[in-house]
Amino acid sequence: MNSPNLLRRFGLLASLGLFASLGLASRFTNTQAQLSPLGQSGEYIFMTVGISGSGDRITGYYESNTGWDDNLQTSAFSCIFYFSGERNGDRYQITSWYPGQEQDSTAGSLSFTNQNNKQALHLQLEENHGGCGNAHNFEGEGSQLFLSQAGHWTSVRTVANQRAYFHRQPSEATQTKSYVIAGDILKIYETRGDWVDAEFGSDRTTRGWVKLSDLHPAS
Repeated sequence: MNSPNLLRRFGLLASLGLFASLGLASRFTNTQAQLSPLGQSGEYIFMTVGISGSGDRITGYYESNTGWDDNLQTSAFSCIFYFSGERNGDRYQITSWYPGQEQDSTAGSLSFTNQNNKQALHLQLEENHGGCGNAHNFEGEGSQLFLSQAGHWTSVRTVANQRAYFHRQPSEATQTKSYVIAGDILKIYETRGDWVDAEFGSDRTTRGWVKLSDLHPAS
């Protein structure tokens, strides 16, 4: 896969108003939801979440866009952030930031619920990241996202280098022609020394070993 996800690149995602009207995201309310402390790795609408095998650590990436700028031919507003945290009782205490800008972080909490046999997460941030107030608000009461596709990865990382090549094995000698670029999201299945077993994409995927040094730090 020699190019990033075109939908992400050009911002051709549904607006918040559209997926909220479809019931895919909602403001958090005190319903009879039962807490599911460990949760599950997977896609929660525009959020990719990875939970460690022990359930003690969580990482994730969120991106949504709304509106359209005719002059720039791109979305008018974007809400983008990465997060990492540890479980504390029935929820995760997280720190979130724009990839590559770890020094400008916002704290928050994330918990999982099961409503009508549907897995959901509730995320609350102390302060919205730039653009989130217009695209998707996580400040105040926070917001709830439902699981759209379950996964088995154990963490999520973002690509830092201009190119990060896939390898057939955790060895430089097995480099393939496939690569991802800065800003792309990888789902991590295993870490072995200085390498990770990573997957890119959703419908069409590319999987292989990628060097840890090509990725942004997870915390």
